[in-house]
Amino acid sequence: MTNEKDKILNDFLLRDYELKVRYLYDHFQRMWNRFNYFVTIELAITGGRFVIGDGKFSQELDYVGAGQSLIWYVFGAEDGYLVRVYQKHIEKAVDELKDIVWKEDKEKKKAYRCVHEMKEHLVSYRRKTILNLSGGVSLSG
Repeated sequence: MTNEKDKILNDFLLRDYELKVRYLYDHFQRMWNRFNYFVTIELAITGGRFVIGDGKFSQELDYVGAGQSLIWYVFGAEDGYLVRVYQKHIEKAVDELKDIVWKEDKEKKKAYRCVHEMKEHLVSYRRKTILNLSGGVSLSG
């Protein structure tokens, strides 16, 4: 009976991990689509202003640009937060799986890394301490 329970637990943990990775992947797809929408809207506003407005900028265009930048910042902050949450969930699932796969081999368990884990170099555009804004929003995700 214990082997059957262990198999059910192992299958559950593996499926849980797969679902979490898939959800993170899908979130990255949504982020990419949203980025494309924002770039398209910006180009349409700017291009339309040059075609319709004789190439002169106006105060209204400044407000639209500032408003869109604020919206883009909020979406980016939320996306960055959600990516970190999903990555933490994946890390927990991986830890559970490592305990099952390498019960006895602590070296292999310690050596295994999640896909999103990487060393930060002194000069790196992904370095959180460099790109961290007030409020804890990291541009590097």
